[in-house]
Amino acid sequence: MHEMLGLIAFLLFVVSFLLVIIGWRMKAVLKELLEKKKTHFPYAYLEHARTEKSYETGSNANYWLLLAMISLLSDEEF
Repeated sequence: MHEMLGLIAFLLFVVSFLLVIIGWRMKAVLKELLEKKKTHFPYAYLEHARTEKSYETGSNANYWLLLAMISLLSDEEF
């Protein structure tokens, strides 16, 4: 029983560590995206995400933000 609790605690630690790393990378990508401003096409996606303000369209804002990050990393427009 104690071994299983230890394993669960370790797995939770690993997952939380991975989430922190992913969040840190996303922050870096967004910073790079904001630095490029309007000279790069993902800025249009970022504008879409910024203008989605209501609670109902929150998922749409996440969608546009994800598209902006993917297009910045791949240098292709979707």
